[in-house]
Amino acid sequence: MEKNLFTYQRWFLRIGCAGLALPLILIVQLLVAESMGIEYANFWYFLICAIIMFVWLYVYYKCTQNRKWFERTGAYWIENGIVYIQKQNKIYELKKVNWLRGTTVSVYGMAKAGMLVIQSEKKKIVLVSSQTKSVDSFADSELLRIFEKILEHNTELKKDDALDFWYEIRK
Repeated sequence: MEKNLFTYQRWFLRIGCAGLALPLILIVQLLVAESMGIEYANFWYFLICAIIMFVWLYVYYKCTQNRKWFERTGAYWIENGIVYIQKQNKIYELKKVNWLRGTTVSVYGMAKAGMLVIQSEKKKIVLVSSQTKSVDSFADSELLRIFEKILEHNTELKKDDALDFWYEIRK
C-alpha cells in the first residue's frame, strides 16, 4: 500500500473569510463616496462600490493564494481494490461510489481551481485543488489522478454524455 500525497485547499473557509471583511469594505465604500461628494443610491455610487468590491476580492484572493492556513496535504491509496482518501484526520473508504464529478470553480473568474466531488453511499466528499499552478479545466488539476483512480476501481460508473468529468451509476 503506497500512499500518494496531494495538496488541497480549504475553499469554503477561504470564501467565508473573504465575507468576514464585508463590513470593512462597506465602510471604505461609504468613505470613498463621501469624500468624492457622491450621493448614495445613484449610478456612480453603485459603480464605485462594485469597483471597490472587485479590487478587494482580487487582492484578497491573490494574497491568500498559497497561504498554509488555507492549504492542507491529503493522501489517497488503494487497498484490496478500494480507494481510500485521507483528508486531515478523516479517512474515507470509497467502497461504493454513486457519482463522481470533476469541474472547476472560481470567484468572478479569479482564483480558479479544480474541484472533485465524490458521492459514496451516504458521504459526500469535496476536494478543491491548491492554486500553485493555473487551472483552466479539471484536466489541468492535480485532482485528476484521484478522479482516474476512483473511476478505475468503480467500474459500474457510467459517463454522462453531456459532461466531460461526470460519472454516475445508472439504473
